[in-house]
Amino acid sequence: MKFRDNGGNWGAVDDLPTVKIRGAAQRFEPGDQLEWFVIRGPSTRALRLLAFALCLPFVSFAEEPPAARLTNGALTAPDLHASPPEAVLRNGSITVRVWLPDAEVGYYRGPRFDWSGMVHRVEHDRHAFFGEWKSAPNPAATDNVVGTAGEFGMESPLGYVEAEPGGTFFKIGVGKLEREKSEPYKFSQRYKVAEPLPWETRRGESWIEFSQTLPETNGWGYEYAKRIELAEDAPALTIRYRLKNTGNKAISTDYYCHNFVVFDGRPLEPGVRVRVPFEAKERDIEGIARVGESGVELLQELPKGKSLFHKFDAFPATVDANEFWLENPHTGQSLHLRGDTPPAKLVFYGIGKAVCIEPFIDIRLAPGDEKHWADRYEFSGTTGPESGDR
Repeated sequence: MKFRDNGGNWGAVDDLPTVKIRGAAQRFEPGDQLEWFVIRGPSTRALRLLAFALCLPFVSFAEEPPAARLTNGALTAPDLHASPPEAVLRNGSITVRVWLPDAEVGYYRGPRFDWSGMVHRVEHDRHAFFGEWKSAPNPAATDNVVGTAGEFGMESPLGYVEAEPGGTFFKIGVGKLEREKSEPYKFSQRYKVAEPLPWETRRGESWIEFSQTLPETNGWGYEYAKRIELAEDAPALTIRYRLKNTGNKAISTDYYCHNFVVFDGRPLEPGVRVRVPFEAKERDIEGIARVGESGVELLQELPKGKSLFHKFDAFPATVDANEFWLENPHTGQSLHLRGDTPPAKLVFYGIGKAVCIEPFIDIRLAPGDEKHWADRYEFSGTTGPESGDR
């Protein structure tokens, strides 16, 4: 690893595979270069770290820059007054923007959802997928999430039942949380994040992966990894997951991706639909949407402050049931989602600008066991105005 100080002097370090930035470890490969410098002024003290990877878009980290978006391949981790750190992936067909986990300035720092690899925007054919679905984001709120936000243990996280009030339990993808009362777990409650677990991040031009480890604590332990990779020659991406039980207690939990899908920043309007691969039982959802044989369709624009919820009662217990099409006929956009695991529960949800399909999968791991699963997202849309909120 080569490095240069603010005096312009170059040196070398033979063994520097990772650099920790506010608890998140960033891995560098042989041939990478690292530069740091200190800016001092009447009211400014900042340390900036820049990594320039040979033959790849470079990744940079900054402690206190005024702007903080990944532009032309440059990844910037900002201070408290700047934008959250993100990564940008490209494959020539789609551009994918991913929020990065950061305990101090990350987009999401709440106690509920996995902090890593939240795809918050996909650009394809002059259209945008995902994006903000509500106003006034709050990083510490339980639901301050977008796009491919996922959650483990929605009903009962690891160790919650045995934890006393004031003790800690564990949320995979977050860390150690504090139990406040003796009442049952509520996913909507803003539990204190007593100790966010660190992340290690590695990336290339068209992929990024995250890993988090809970060392054995009170019998609980895990290794969790998530990898987002873009297809080589298609407007598609795949998210791959791996969870290993490294403790001495069995893990019994579930996982789902919320899939907050927004089309070109538009509101939920009549005609927006989610198609499913099985025959659904017909029913009305508060006069705003209707469940038909092929899925759910909006009948009118979703009123401000209103949300829609529908749990599918019956569907095949096979992997074929884990395939969906989310479509907006007004923009011509379509998102085709396929999972490789049979869903245990299936939920439709609508809120703000977002339409969601949430396939839950069961996870049962004896000590030493691990589970792998994946979801593929395929994007399509007719050529239209520039993508973005309108």
